[in-house]
Amino acid sequence: MNKLVKHRELINVICGFLIVLLVIGLFWSVELDEFVYYIVPLIVIVTLFLEYLRGIEQAKCLKHFMIYKISVFFLVFSLMIIYFINVDWDGPSYWSLFIIIGSTGLGIINNMIEKKYFLKKEFK
Repeated sequence: MNKLVKHRELINVICGFLIVLLVIGLFWSVELDEFVYYIVPLIVIVTLFLEYLRGIEQAKCLKHFMIYKISVFFLVFSLMIIYFINVDWDGPSYWSLFIIIGSTGLGIINNMIEKKYFLKKEFK
C-alpha cells in the first residue's frame, strides 16, 4: 500500500489514460445506453479509489475525509441525473448552464472546505 501512495500521481495519470482509451473504444463498439452502463460504474470506482489513496497521504482523518468525498460525489451525481432527466423538456432549457455554474461553484466550495477541515496543514 505504501508503494501505491508513493506513486499516487503516476497512478492518476495511468488511470486517466486508460479511462480515455476505454471511452474511445466503447464509444465506437457499443450503443450509447450500453456505453453508459459500462463506463459510469468504472469511473465511480476509479475516482473513489484515487480519492482513497489521496486521503491516506493527505487527510487528517481518513474516515471523515472519505465520508465527505462520497457525499460530494453523490451531490454531483444527483446534479447529473437531474440534468439528464430534464434534457427532454420542450422549450428553452438552461439546465446545461445551471449544471456548469453549479458544478464550478461546488468545486470551489469543496476545495475550500477540504483544505480547511480535512487536509493536513503541510498539504495546503
